[in-house]
Amino acid sequence: MSEIFEPKNIIVTGGCGFIGSNFVHYVVNNHPGVHVTVLDKLTYAGNPENIAGLPTDRVELVVGDICDAGLLDELVPGHDAIVHYAAESHNDNSIADPEPFLRTNGEGAFLLLEAVRRYGRLGMRIVRSALKCRRS
Repeated sequence: MSEIFEPKNIIVTGGCGFIGSNFVHYVVNNHPGVHVTVLDKLTYAGNPENIAGLPTDRVELVVGDICDAGLLDELVPGHDAIVHYAAESHNDNSIADPEPFLRTNGEGAFLLLEAVRRYGRLGMRIVRSALKCRRS
C-alpha cells in the first residue's frame, strides 16, 4: 500500500495570476494544515489583490523571479512541494520578443528543478500547469 503525499509547506509560483491564485484559494479553503508561499514576479498577469484577504499566517507572498537562483536557494529548503504556474502566457507577445518566454518558461523551470535536486527531500513534488485560457 502506498503512502498518501500530504504536503505541509508548499510554494506556488505564479500564485497571483488567475489560475495560480485560484489554486491558492483552493488550498487555503480545503487543506487547513498547509502553509502556502506564493512566489510571483507581479508582471502583467500577477495581481496581489487576487490573494488579498487570505490568512497571513497561512499565505506568504514573496515578490521575486523564478529565474533568481539565489532566491530559490532561500525558499526551497523547508518546503515539500512546488506547484509551478509561473509562465509567460501571452503567446502573441512572443513573436515580437521571445526572450522573456525562453527565460521564464525554460530557464525558470530548469532552475526550479535544480533547486529541488539540491534541497528537495525524498517525496518532493513539482506540478506544472500547461493550461492556457482563451476567450472565443
